[in-house]
Amino acid sequence: MDFGIGFWELCLTALVALIVLGPEKLPHAARMVGLWLGKGRRMMAAVRAEVDRELRIDELKQNIMKHNPAEALNELARDTREEVRAAQSAAEAEATPKPADAPASGNDKP
Repeated sequence: MDFGIGFWELCLTALVALIVLGPEKLPHAARMVGLWLGKGRRMMAAVRAEVDRELRIDELKQNIMKHNPAEALNELARDTREEVRAAQSAAEAEATPKPADAPASGNDKP
């Protein structure tokens, strides 16, 4: 997505933001804008992936109507297994605790 914003427009926007927010609040505001943009991009990627998945399902349905139903069902089963494996690996990646989230050991007592 291109909004046609150039270097000088960004400089002018940064200068206005600096004047309006001040040097104390500007880093926090910039961080929040970055977080919201990241969330928006992730949401768009998820929607795009869902649309692609739906298109693949429609193609598989058309193949079932055209070709041998047993062959199309085998292809559908294979694709479903791949999707389940991908979902399981994504769920396992989300479920694994990060080092910062790991519980503290009992040896840290003063």
